[in-house]
Amino acid sequence: MAVLVCGLALTSQAASAADVSQFADLESVDPSLKKKIEALLEAGVFEGTGDDSFGLQEQMSRAELAKVMSLVFDLKVDSVLIPGSGSFQDVTSEHWASRFIEAVTEAGLMEGTGNGEFDPSGTVTLEQLAAVLVRGLGEETNTPSQGSSSNVDASEWAKGYVARALELKLLQAGSDGTFAGTGAATRETLVQSAFETKKAIEPELDVRSAVLDAGNRLTIEFSAAIDPDSFELSNIRINGIPLGDGDATYTLSEDGKQLIVTLKSTFYAGNAENARIEVAGIRSLFDAPMSEARQTVALTVTNPPAPPVTSPAPAPVIVTAMPTADPAGGEVASGTAVALSTSTAGASIYYTTDGSEPTTDSALYGEPIAITGPTTIKAFAVKAGETASAVMSASYTIAVEPPEDTTPPGFAATYPKAGAAQADGSRKVELLVRADEAGTAYYVVVAEGAEAPSAAQVMAGLDGFGDTALDSGSGAMTAGEELVVVTEALPADATAYDVYVVAADAAGNATAPAKVDVTTPPSDVVEPPGDTTPPNFAPTYPKAGTVLPNGSRQVMFKVRTDEAGWLKYVVVPDGDRPPDAEQIESGFNGENGAALAFGQGGLEADMEYDVLVLDPLPADATAYEIYIIVTDEAGNATAPVKLDVTTPPAKVITTPPAKVITTPPAAE
Repeated sequence: MAVLVCGLALTSQAASAADVSQFADLESVDPSLKKKIEALLEAGVFEGTGDDSFGLQEQMSRAELAKVMSLVFDLKVDSVLIPGSGSFQDVTSEHWASRFIEAVTEAGLMEGTGNGEFDPSGTVTLEQLAAVLVRGLGEETNTPSQGSSSNVDASEWAKGYVARALELKLLQAGSDGTFAGTGAATRETLVQSAFETKKAIEPELDVRSAVLDAGNRLTIEFSAAIDPDSFELSNIRINGIPLGDGDATYTLSEDGKQLIVTLKSTFYAGNAENARIEVAGIRSLFDAPMSEARQTVALTVTNPPAPPVTSPAPAPVIVTAMPTADPAGGEVASGTAVALSTSTAGASIYYTTDGSEPTTDSALYGEPIAITGPTTIKAFAVKAGETASAVMSASYTIAVEPPEDTTPPGFAATYPKAGAAQADGSRKVELLVRADEAGTAYYVVVAEGAEAPSAAQVMAGLDGFGDTALDSGSGAMTAGEELVVVTEALPADATAYDVYVVAADAAGNATAPAKVDVTTPPSDVVEPPGDTTPPNFAPTYPKAGTVLPNGSRQVMFKVRTDEAGWLKYVVVPDGDRPPDAEQIESGFNGENGAALAFGQGGLEADMEYDVLVLDPLPADATAYEIYIIVTDEAGNATAPVKLDVTTPPAKVITTPPAKVITTPPAAE
């Protein structure tokens, strides 16, 4: 029996480990910066400089940088520092940051200032911060020998670090495109850099486990602390049924890795076999997304409650999957194409771009949406016969781009072009790309002669109709060097396809799509014909089986096939509308309601099986119809076969007649 959900109504009471409202100097701070500060406070990376002051514009000290970097990069920090064991004579074991200074020194992120000193109270320059960040990310080998922009003012030793930190967006140039590397770094700079670094190193969010225990408490454990503002209860589904809002609460654990939901008392988990839970839309504290649009894991149910004695649960309500946006929001380059999608096949997506609530009168999504200014996209998905999804919301701001770089890369002569032929049967092709500027090369593969995609569609992996391309990918380009890209296997051998290639630089300037004609290699294997023949029932099968005891309201039937496979059946009232194979697969009757009984099991070839319909049927001595299908290992299924059965008569209990005692006549 699957998990049943009755009356799931919940209210949201999310716990928060930190509150930026306690700092008076953050009252008028930009909301996006305030959210980053709150994430770092909750993670224990930052503290304020006073009871009601965060000190956003204060210069950071070297000791403060050591502590923040130790926590950002999760370095090994000793709990106690033995007196006299430190590396620097001006940092005693009693210094508040001594343990963190030792950690960053041992990790090679920071060094002393000379003469055996660390200078913990000294200020930090932007170029020094850039060096620490690049070293911590292991990107030191990727730093150019010197800075690539005349607008960057940095010491000769630091130019490579500064260039790499700007390229990775760990630091930002000024609004005029300049960067003063020798200038002092503030705590605001450290907040921005620490958040972007955590975002860069944090892996995609995973659901580790889900447990429903006594008291109807559902505990979902994540691989990292989650953003309490990133989810809604309707994005959590148990056996396909979304949680609602109303009569329940949820909280977060202190470390932010556990979401605890207390469900309504009418929640019923059956016998907890094969229970599944789906989680979608949740992001980590540092903006890492779920590893999949919707992640499904097993739900462990302990001490399930007794089943309700009320009428059977209604048939599950099918809700269209909520759309997702790619990219999912945040700061983007002007002109970024946002693609909307839903995991429900055949669903339509309606959206708005002004922050208003969408309806079916709103714009119908057809191709990616170009972001050219601050935009809030709201969208929902709907499919005929299903309940409309929840509304997705994604907000975008435009990143400040260097004003002087507006020129896209240029392809070298004869590039892009087809490369070396790949192995026969691989269905792969090789592409060669060379451009005069470093950046990223994007490609999509479409059918020969198909509609040409736009640059935005190529970069989003879509064809000219806004659908997912046959294959897509990207690769990092080095200026003047040839980039070799091998596609994934395409649909057919020895077939011509069109490949469209776009080159984009770090500033977001992109070329027009360039077309390359390619042909996949010939096949090297002659595939045997697939199995397309469904199993056959043996003559006279299926048929009625052993008659069960009176009053049992149970029936048995016999089945035998000429091929191993998987049996599924449903029981419906006599004369009811016949179900099709898909309805039998789901345990439904011909009206898509729950069948009177449902069962399944494996079959071996040419063996007779007695199948017991375990659930008692509604009435004694009553005719019913059993509809049966068998599917083989290749997925070929029989047509539904009807078997007429009748439940045994009711069990009758008879009372023996009373014993009569007669008295003989008296003697005369």
